[in-house]
Amino acid sequence: MNRCLALVLLCLSRTVGVSLAFCASVNLANAEERLTYRSIAEPGDVPEWCGIMSHYPWRGHDFDACRAIGAVFRDDPRLPEMVVVMGPDAVPLAVGRFEITFEDWQLCRQGGFCRDVPDDNGWGRGRRPVINVPPIEVERFLAWMSKVSGMTYRGLTDAEWVHVAQSDETVTHQIAHFDADRTIEVGSLRPNAAGLYDVLGNVWEMTFDCDVANGNLRRLRCEVVNSRGGSWANDIAYVSAQSVNDLSPDKGNRLTGFRVARDMRLSSSPPDGLDMPFQAVPASTPDLVR
Repeated sequence: MNRCLALVLLCLSRTVGVSLAFCASVNLANAEERLTYRSIAEPGDVPEWCGIMSHYPWRGHDFDACRAIGAVFRDDPRLPEMVVVMGPDAVPLAVGRFEITFEDWQLCRQGGFCRDVPDDNGWGRGRRPVINVPPIEVERFLAWMSKVSGMTYRGLTDAEWVHVAQSDETVTHQIAHFDADRTIEVGSLRPNAAGLYDVLGNVWEMTFDCDVANGNLRRLRCEVVNSRGGSWANDIAYVSAQSVNDLSPDKGNRLTGFRVARDMRLSSSPPDGLDMPFQAVPASTPDLVR
């Protein structure tokens, strides 16, 4: 009888221990989420329910509502940084903080989507903007980003690009790379008012019209429209949001790159299924997080 009682007590103690460990891990995870989302917005900038966090696969999509204008984030460590900006239709939009680089393209190749190694023109790869990419190959890069993140990435439309590129600042060499002999690494200069780097100069940036096609396959089809903004090779007259250049859909060149975007899913109320009882540890009490 005593042996049976001991076994019961042992099982109960193990169950309680596992439960406590699970709760501790959930609370720690939620605390980290609270700290993350508190760091991107001041109180009142986002819905009140954003202080309640949980770890579910759909978190990143539904919690777009928790990201304030100007917030910088990645949907996955392999993907480029994005900045939340206000789009031309007064709806928040996520835009690549930098032009897509050779480093980004190489990750796409390692993922089995991008096929070619674009020519760097002898200038070096790494954090320089990827060049010599035909517009039709950009779709493969967007497909890779969408596969990795579970979000639908696309190119910027012409109207979106013009909107985020416009600025009252006088174009200088401090904010735009032009009248030079080659590209420079992205982020080498100051960002514009939207928090985006090298929108003007460095490389012309492709703009797109993107549609979902092929029925149930829901494959993203993007057709290049223009390239905008001027490049390293242009003089100051071409370095502006109004500058437009034509592109051949099947040919890349050493003057042109691209930037990515994705739509934001916004909500004024908690997503369905949010586990309300799990409250994040307040950011003001970090000592509680062990």
